Amino acid sequence: MWYNTSAIEIGGGAFMVTGSQQSQQNQRKVQGWLMDEGWQVGEHHEDTLLWALTAGDQGGRKITVGQPRDRADMIIIQAGVHTDDGIRRKIAGMGKQERNQFYFDLQYALLQMGVEYAGIGDPFERLVALQRIYSEALNRDVFIQRAILVRNAQVMIFLKIAALMNEGVEMTQSPVWV
Repeated sequence: MWYNTSAIEIGGGAFMVTGSQQSQQNQRKVQGWLMDEGWQVGEHHEDTLLWALTAGDQGGRKITVGQPRDRADMIIIQAGVHTDDGIRRKIAGMGKQERNQFYFDLQYALLQMGVEYAGIGDPFERLVALQRIYSEALNRDVFIQRAILVRNAQVMIFLKIAALMNEGVEMTQSPVWV
């Protein structure tokens, strides 16, 4: 086989980097890039991930970055918003057509931004936006652009909920950045 999926050959075969070593290198790169950009970075543990980091920007918004155990070639960048009881009550009290329009507008805006998402449904408790980046494209510029895109999707979700609650952009207590 001309391609070994468990190792990447570097320097004409004189040095082999195993999948585990590559994963550790990816983690160090990502952590360094986030810290260089002023994010506060910490480790996060999840059984489905080889490694995971949480990163918070200066505005208190948080993203999670991790590498799935079953996909050594992929890194996932995600951010979410949890809704509190007041938001859930407001949505539940809306008419069906108005509620469906809110969900449609939210999904349409996420699709326009170019992010994947999960969590829209009744009851609306947590919405997550995410981007994937593959090893072949993992460089500082691409990674930071995608991290910012995910963070901006999180802000857009927050603003849509704030508008729904008629609280404007100064709403700080909820939803909660996750």
